[in-house]
Formats: sequence, C-alpha cells, structure tokens
Amino acid sequence: MPQRKALVLKASRILLSEKPLPERLQAFLEALLEGPFPIRSGKLYLRKGEGLRLVAQLGGEAGGEEVALSLEGGGRALGRLSLRLAPAASLAPEDRLALEEAAGILALALLRERAERAERVLRRAGECATQAAGEGDLLHKVCALLVEEGYALAWVGEARPTGEVVPREAAGAVGYLEGIRVRWDEAPEGQGPTGRALRSGRPQVLRSVEEDPRYAPWRERAQVFGFASSAAFPLRVEGRVWGSLNVYAPEEDAFDEEEVRLLEDLARLIGHALDRLRALERLRFLAYHDPLTGLPNRRRLEEDFRLLRGRWALCRLDLVDLYEVNEAYGREAGDALLARTSRRLQALLPREGRLYRLEGGEFLALLPGGAKEAEAFGQALGEALEAPLDLGEGRAFRVRVRAGVALFPDDANTLSELLRRADQALREAKKAGKRWTFYSLGLGEAVRERREVLAGLEKALAEGELRLYGQPIVDLATGRPAGVEVLLRWARGEEVVPASRFIPVAEEAGLIPELDLYVLRALAQMTTALPLHVNLSPQTLLDERLLLGLAPLKGRNLRLELTEHALASPGAEARLKELSCMGFPVVLDDFGQGYASLRLLVGLPFSMAKVDRGFVGGIGLDPKAEAALKAVLALSRELEIALVAEGVEREDQWAWLRSVGYSLGQGYLWGRPAPLEEVLYP
Repeated sequence: MPQRKALVLKASRILLSEKPLPERLQAFLEALLEGPFPIRSGKLYLRKGEGLRLVAQLGGEAGGEEVALSLEGGGRALGRLSLRLAPAASLAPEDRLALEEAAGILALALLRERAERAERVLRRAGECATQAAGEGDLLHKVCALLVEEGYALAWVGEARPTGEVVPREAAGAVGYLEGIRVRWDEAPEGQGPTGRALRSGRPQVLRSVEEDPRYAPWRERAQVFGFASSAAFPLRVEGRVWGSLNVYAPEEDAFDEEEVRLLEDLARLIGHALDRLRALERLRFLAYHDPLTGLPNRRRLEEDFRLLRGRWALCRLDLVDLYEVNEAYGREAGDALLARTSRRLQALLPREGRLYRLEGGEFLALLPGGAKEAEAFGQALGEALEAPLDLGEGRAFRVRVRAGVALFPDDANTLSELLRRADQALREAKKAGKRWTFYSLGLGEAVRERREVLAGLEKALAEGELRLYGQPIVDLATGRPAGVEVLLRWARGEEVVPASRFIPVAEEAGLIPELDLYVLRALAQMTTALPLHVNLSPQTLLDERLLLGLAPLKGRNLRLELTEHALASPGAEARLKELSCMGFPVVLDDFGQGYASLRLLVGLPFSMAKVDRGFVGGIGLDPKAEAALKAVLALSRELEIALVAEGVEREDQWAWLRSVGYSLGQGYLWGRPAPLEEVLYP
C-alpha cells in the first residue's frame, strides 16, 4: 500500500476511535508529522463563536512555507489546519491531495462528534426527565449534566412577579450564586443574559465578560470564578416564560450557532418535562384532595387511618341544609357554603385533629382522645355555627350540622366498621334532631340488618335470584353503545335490591368471589357483539377458581375491570399479566383516585382506563377538574390506552368531553342500569 494512502487510513482510525476528542486531535497531528511529508510543525484551530481557537499543536515555530487547509462540513466552516513545511521544502501535488483528504476526514469526524454530543446531551436530558422524582430533582440533574459536558456553571432561575430571579437549582461553581442579585425587569441587574432572555423570550448570548458593558454588575465576581462567556435560555412552562437556563463557560465566545441550537432544544425539553411533572402533581393532589375545599378526601383518610395509634374519635359531620341551599340559590351558593364551612371547621380542630371531605355535604373529623375531647369539639362546633355564613350577594345562612361519633378503638378498630358505626350515630342524630350523637350498642339495628342481608344473599346465590343488569358505554361521537358494563342485582320477590345494600355485606363476609363467579357463569351462556365489561374484586382476582371460570369465555369480547386496590396484594400483578396472556383485555377502573395508578398504567398491560366520576362532575364548575381531565387524556394518548369518562349526567358534560377529544363515556345521561337483555337486545 502506498505510504501516503496508509497515512490517510491511519488518520481515519485515530479520528474514529473512542478516545476523548482532544487526544484524537493531538494524535492526528502527530500522524501527519510522522508521515512522508516535509512538515515541520502543525496547528489545529476549531471555530468557536465568531472566531477560531487553537485546540492542538505540534512542532516548533521555525520553518518554511505555510500550508493552510480549511475544515468544512455541513455547509459551514468548522476550523483550519495550518501546517508549516521544512525550510525550502514544497509539497508535491499528490502530497497536497493526500493532506486535503486527511483534512476532509477530520471535518467529517468533527461533524460526527458534534452530532453525537448533541444526541448524547438530549438523550441524557430525556432520561433525567423520565426518571426525575420532581421539579427540583429534574433541574439539578440537567444542570449537573451540563457541567459534565464542560461548562463551569449551570443554574436555573425562576422569574418572580416582583422582578427578581431566584436560583432554583445549580451545579458546578455554585459559589458564584451566593448572594447574587439578578432581575428580569429594566433595572441594571436585569440587563444581563438572564434578564434579557426572560423579557424577550429568546436566547441571549454574552460573548465576552470582559467587553460587554451590560455585564458590569457581575463582571468582577465572574472573573473571580473564571467565567469568560455565558448564555441564557428561556424556559416555557404552562404556556409562559417561567424561568431561564443559565450556562457559563471558562473561555470567551463559547456559544456558536450550533451550541445555541442545542441548548435551545434542551431548554424546550426541560419546559415540556416541567409541564408533565406539574400535570402529574395536579393529578396526585386531586387524587388525595377535594378540589372544592382543598381538604383531604376519603383516600387520604384511608392512608392516615393505618397510622393511627392511641385513642381517637371519628366524627361524621353532615350539612343537612346543603340541598336546600343548592335548590334555592344555585350550585355556586352551595359551593360557597361548603368552602366557608370547611374553613370554620378547620379553625375548631385541636392541634393534632384532621378534617376530611367525603362527598356532598359530608365531612369527617379525626380528633385525638376519647369521648371527653369529642364533646369539647362538639361544644365548640355549636358555638361557632351560631354566626351566619356569608354566601355572597348579600345572602347569609346559618348552617345546621349533624354529627355522629364513634370511638377508636373502643367502638371498632377498622376504618370501615368505625365509619359504619359513626354513620349509625349520624342517622340517629338526624332522626332525633340532635347536633351530636355517640355510637352505642343501642344503635345495633344496622348490624342486625346486615346479618339479614347476608343470609338472604346466600339464599339468593343458591336459588338463582341474582340478575345481570347492564349500563352502556357510549361512543361520544355518535351516542351509540360501544360496550356494556355488566352489573349484578338481587331480585327479592318484586323488589330489586341495589348493589349498595348487598355488595358491602358480601365484601365483609368474603362472599364477593362467589358473586363474581356467578356473573362469569351467566355470561358464558350469552352471546353478543358488544364488548362486555365485568368488575373483578381484589378477592376474586387471587381466587384460584377465577381461571377456571374464565376458561369458557376465552375468545369472547370480554374485558375485566379492576381498581387500583385490587392490585395491592402480593401476586395480583402476576395474575393480571396472566389474564392478559389469556386474551382478556384489562381495564383500570376509577383512574385518577391515586398516583400509584400512573405506575400501574405504565408497568402493567392495561388497554383501557376509566376516569373517576369525580372529575367529570367538575366539568363547567371546576377548572381544576377540567385541567385534570385534559392531563389524563394527554397521558392516555402517550401510553396508547383508551379512556372512558365515567359519571356523565348532563348534555354539557357530553359536549365538553367530545370537544377536548374523549371518545367514550358512561353515565346516567344515556340510561340507568337495566336488565342486561334489554340493554343488549333493545
């Protein structure tokens, strides 16, 4: 092989190796000087900003003629290779061609290096975005990434309405930020790259700390830390400029056009990631809080109750006049009553007391201590409610509250039982017109009724008195059924016993698997073109008889609905994957009640999710609920999971869901549950 050709191949291998770029550039020069050319020394310059920067050199200065080779690629100048020949030497035409070929290979290697760096930075930033535990974690990881890529300092500042820019996260020479004053208004401290980027919404580059007069407030400090240039990039979050990404380099003119484009892309990625994190945070909040009052909800109560130690009083409170306020003054007045009452109740709580909103006009207070402490709260409640509540527009209303109290662990040691006993006391308070009633054994009628229901339910199972009902799942575009949710009802003579009466009893008695298997056996005898949705309880999911019960339904259009609670037990997720492998699509019911649902949607084979009815009820009434519905829809599209909006009861809800992109809905608007045959074969 000719010696010159061998040199070109050697240069190619050097430039395409995995070593750091500075080492490769130095080795490239060494290969040229060791080659068959009369070269005495060499210098390599790369373009940075508006000028050239020396990045590698070899050999002495003395010599003869200079040979300058331009490095070009991608339609732009990348740098220059300057070679000094030995005194009185000259290059043969074939030698120059070989050197030009080597320079061309160098230009391609530089383009490849830049492209790989850009891909690496954005890929790693994307990983930071998906793995971040929250906003602060994301911002810190991105700043650390930029420092790893060679910058001296990277920080993210938040633009406050006061005109201040407050550092949120940083990496690198973070001492620079201690006590620093940066603004984004027209003050002198707002004329740097950060302030200008926030005002204009466009990237701003400071090419020289020494020369730019606008950098005067920070020049001396920047010199101490060795900064010579910087740039700032606006971060757009939720449709507005929220803050800026600020980057500092130890050399002047460090931000050329290509680098600015890369950092712009990075800033956009950060903005999108912050949008996503905030949407998820809103979902988490709504999962555990009532959107109207901001109080913790039933789900939060369940989690808090698991941590209770000592003696507590559970007070179930009901605003008995809420319905009348809604009817007389409208829903807005009713909402005002709820919000103002919640604030008044919170002000009465003892130090460790907790207040929750359950539904409608029902609140729940957890009070530390026993009957004596609960009595004190009841007394304070009566005094506080003497003063009328201002509902706006000159309307005042003296709210009436009824309360039932059960003591933990005296009356019960589980939340479900404690709630039931507090509810028994509440019903007694309403019946007797009292403000405050404690649970007692004399209120055991409900217990006796439960036993009667359980005995009757067992008989109904044995004698076939249970009936399948259905409620359509509707295509929102046409209003036609796109599926049917199968429900169970108990026909006791001419009376149809609603599920709300016998399902809780069946759950307590461990009878739920029998009911679910009853439904599966009945469906095996039916045929329909519409997809059928069947609810599986947590107990049924792990019951060994489930797979046998589903076997006759393989190949049928059957979907299995599960709540997040059904997947809390060990082995539940494995069973879910097993059902999916059998060919049964799995639906996550009541999506949006808990943030763990997000992990379930990503990690488990759900093909559909049903959005909790609480969000749909806020359409036209609560912007937060509407925002949550839009966020869930966007997430479902990313995960390619179908959505069903539950609890649709009004035409305006239907229209709104259709307008934002929902395709399926379910609710009383299209009919209450009816016998399954009537729903399937109208």
